[in-house]
Amino acid sequence: MADPFDPHAEQYARVWGQDPVARLLRDEVQRSIRARVPIGSAVLDAGCGAGLDAERLLRQGYRVVAIDRSAGMVEQARRRGVPAQVLPVERAAELGPVDAALLNFGVINCVDAGAAAQALAGTVAPGGWLFLVPMPRLSPSWTLRELGNLRVGGALQRLAPWVDVPVEGGRVRTRYWSAAELVTAFAPWFQLEEQSSLGVLLPPPGSRRAPRLASLEAELRGLPLLRQVGDHLLLVLRRGERPASNLPSRPPSDAPLARLQARRETRRAARTGEIRRLRVLVLHLTDGCNSFCQSCGFRGPAGGEALTAEVAGELAAEARAMGCGEVLLTGGEPLLRSDIEALMRAVRLAGLRPTLLSNGLALARHAPAVARWCEEVVLSLDGHDAESYREIRGVHGLEAVRRGVQALRARAPGLPIRARVTVSRLNQGRLLEIARLAQELGMSGISYLAALEGGDAFGGGGPVEEQPLRPEPVALGQELAQLRAALPRDFLLDSEDALQRILHLAQGRRSSPRCDAPYTSVVVQPDLRLRPCFFLSGQGPDGRGADARLGLRAGLHAMGAALQDLEIASEPTCQGCVCWAKLT
Repeated sequence: MADPFDPHAEQYARVWGQDPVARLLRDEVQRSIRARVPIGSAVLDAGCGAGLDAERLLRQGYRVVAIDRSAGMVEQARRRGVPAQVLPVERAAELGPVDAALLNFGVINCVDAGAAAQALAGTVAPGGWLFLVPMPRLSPSWTLRELGNLRVGGALQRLAPWVDVPVEGGRVRTRYWSAAELVTAFAPWFQLEEQSSLGVLLPPPGSRRAPRLASLEAELRGLPLLRQVGDHLLLVLRRGERPASNLPSRPPSDAPLARLQARRETRRAARTGEIRRLRVLVLHLTDGCNSFCQSCGFRGPAGGEALTAEVAGELAAEARAMGCGEVLLTGGEPLLRSDIEALMRAVRLAGLRPTLLSNGLALARHAPAVARWCEEVVLSLDGHDAESYREIRGVHGLEAVRRGVQALRARAPGLPIRARVTVSRLNQGRLLEIARLAQELGMSGISYLAALEGGDAFGGGGPVEEQPLRPEPVALGQELAQLRAALPRDFLLDSEDALQRILHLAQGRRSSPRCDAPYTSVVVQPDLRLRPCFFLSGQGPDGRGADARLGLRAGLHAMGAALQDLEIASEPTCQGCVCWAKLT
């Protein structure tokens, strides 16, 4: 099928090769490449168009690989002596390794950024360079030109999520990415080294006006505010040795000012029922699960959830605007969702770091997506060998978990993978052996929590009456002390208080922990109903539940009455809580 750019190729080569503004912007990109990439290096011009950049790179002595999805553009590039081939950016990984890649003049705006990131990570060698030149959402010269021509719709065009932009051969679906969105999409493999504006003061290319402010723009394009806007941006990224996160770092939670602000907001939320600042967003993606654990009642396949990838992205973006820095993807078993990569990508592109909570049975199959989008992985590991694993979790799955961890480690050697152990009578006496197994598997750490008895969390809490799960307390106390003595501090992730709570629950001692989770977090269920945490209901005194169909803030507001009535110290559910957050 013909590409919309095919009929446009000849005019593009003629007009944009001579346009004075376009040449100035192209010169700046070329200078950035020369400053970082040695002559003789292999450079991929992805979305090469008519070959204008590739031709110059060849003349300078670079070894150029040029691709474009438009056969018409490739023909124009070949007329310039560029060895171009018809291939979309999303298939760049099929090419051999290169030292640098260039996506100039809005190529990235016409493709899926996540797919392009993965493809380019497969061809740019570790330590290599990536030069992205996107059209951003905010362009003063563009907006002023459109308003001057009385085209209000055109002036606002870049603010829309997606736009069908007309070209000579049809229309091209286009997204005007922000720099933050692109940095996030490429973050698993590439780290931002430099960002500047192109065309913040100059007239847009094609305006046929002489660029009078070129020298002034050169002085201003790197300033913090101006480098976010322009006709184009120049993002210079570097390929890491392994997948890594380039998202802005979280503010240190132990900083005095952060602690003071958190406590103030917590007290206010407890008093008024209004959550203005969110710390954790929990997306309960499905009730389906392929394990049959004694301590959990989630069963069966996934499907039919109202919490779609699109909704998850919207909720994550709203949570981020409320100060949220952490998203948990859980279930059931989240990896049963057929759209799990789309869900993870939606959260990541909203600017948040997803942590995946999984049983690990399907991890090997999904390792590429998990390595690409997730910040951390938590895997359930309740047995010390294959037989105990089967007895506790109801499936022969330990070998699948092992393969999953190996596959993930191969993709992302530095990604934190930690084990989570539900302590019960079924694995009492084997807790240290489970920790040794986690170390053998190459996990980063381990944490323990008590098995839930009663309540409606985790699919109803499992068949507690048929098989009591509470461990023998005296032996458990000795075993927990053994854990603290035997395991390195950076591997055993539980505090002394957390381990003591497991023991107290085994002893039948019920008391509410110090916890502010209901006032700083929210759980979105598969049907979009909201809960303050896994264990507390979001229903108010009128019996009406809160949901996120009208947005996260509106849902939290509807849950306010339930939060106002909550007394953590005397609430029976809190007194038996097995998964507590000592945050206040």
